[in-house]
Amino acid sequence: MGKIVFETNRYGQEQQIVSEHSRMVYSKDTSMEELYIFLGVIILMARNKKLEIREYWSTNDLLHQDIFGKCMIRDRYLLLLRCIHFCDNSQQNQTHPT
Repeated sequence: MGKIVFETNRYGQEQQIVSEHSRMVYSKDTSMEELYIFLGVIILMARNKKLEIREYWSTNDLLHQDIFGKCMIRDRYLLLLRCIHFCDNSQQNQTHPT
């Protein structure tokens, strides 16, 4: 898990901010505790199917589930989902197998 935290933080720092409205503007390093929560949220999502990711944080009476908002805010989840990384891209073999 430490490697995933390290590589996710590295990848997040490498990302360019293309707009002042980008979630990357608010990016900060993650921690092992937050990564475990993130993975827990993913597991909960598998048990409670919605049509779109944003619906897990919906305030609509028909869709609302308290647990997701208590675990992690939506924008932070989406930011981690965008940045989660398991390896250093600069160390990857760029050749394609034949």
